[in-house]
Amino acid sequence: MTTNNNLGLSYVPLYEGLRVVASQFEDDFFVFASGIVSKHGETAAKLVSDTAIWGYKQIRTRKYYWLDKKKLLQRIIRSTNIALFQKAKEFDLPSSVQAHAICCIRGRNQLLVGCMGTASVIEQRLNGERRVMGWSVTGSKEDETPFGKVRYDIHPVVGNFPFIAGDVVMFALGDSAKQDVQTLDTYISRWKEHTDFMVRLKETEVAFLMYENNS
Repeated sequence: MTTNNNLGLSYVPLYEGLRVVASQFEDDFFVFASGIVSKHGETAAKLVSDTAIWGYKQIRTRKYYWLDKKKLLQRIIRSTNIALFQKAKEFDLPSSVQAHAICCIRGRNQLLVGCMGTASVIEQRLNGERRVMGWSVTGSKEDETPFGKVRYDIHPVVGNFPFIAGDVVMFALGDSAKQDVQTLDTYISRWKEHTDFMVRLKETEVAFLMYENNS
């Protein structure tokens, strides 16, 4: 299944039932989330997506946050994490109701990106420059703290990406994010060539989202 919209976003889950949700608000903000555990994974991803979108709509109305987009994104991530953690407690859901996710605010010629959980972001720019953020940079042997694992002590990775016409950014979640930068680079190149850029990983679920500036 491939989903596209007016922003040029597309995500391609390789397996039926993949716990992935991609959603957006206008042209300014979008969320890409993947639930971790099969039974409640889709619920977790949907809660993260819906809460983050709601948070963007509400928090951006406060001048303090609107003038500092990094603080705005961090507040959205913090509020979304608390909401998922509390929902699990409220409805007596297992502690494994968690999700990897990437939130993104689109500005003029740039993206402000925040990652929680095991997530990687890689950009190929029209000028040949490459930028990488997240799990592929740290090379951690353990998953990073996802949404919903703890209530308060979270450490999202937040960074800016220049984003002009011709630039392509790929977001990867879960096992997909653990691949090396060269492999992720290859996926982008194949996608840009309109070929089958996905490589099936044995007994794992793959979640990618490609975002191209077509303006």
